[in-house]
Amino acid sequence: MGEELFEKLMVKKRSGKLQKFDKRKLLNGMIKAGAKREIAEEVTRIVLKDIQERIKKPVIDYKKLGNLVIAELRKYDALAAKNFEQFFRKKK
Repeated sequence: MGEELFEKLMVKKRSGKLQKFDKRKLLNGMIKAGAKREIAEEVTRIVLKDIQERIKKPVIDYKKLGNLVIAELRKYDALAAKNFEQFFRKKK
């Protein structure tokens, strides 16, 4: 699994529907939460690498993806992580 994984990666939404993974959506969510672009890009890179190493299927549950982002973002920007988590939890 390499770059082709991310081209095929699907996110299983709360409704059960599958949606194509959108890197921009993830970046924009962190930036809206207050993370600087550089941090959001680094967190995205790390989360995608983690998915590549852990996930054997090209489908990830939205909860798992959100929790990975929150945990990694917290290492760089605690306030942005808190804001992202509040928004993420509210959408559940």
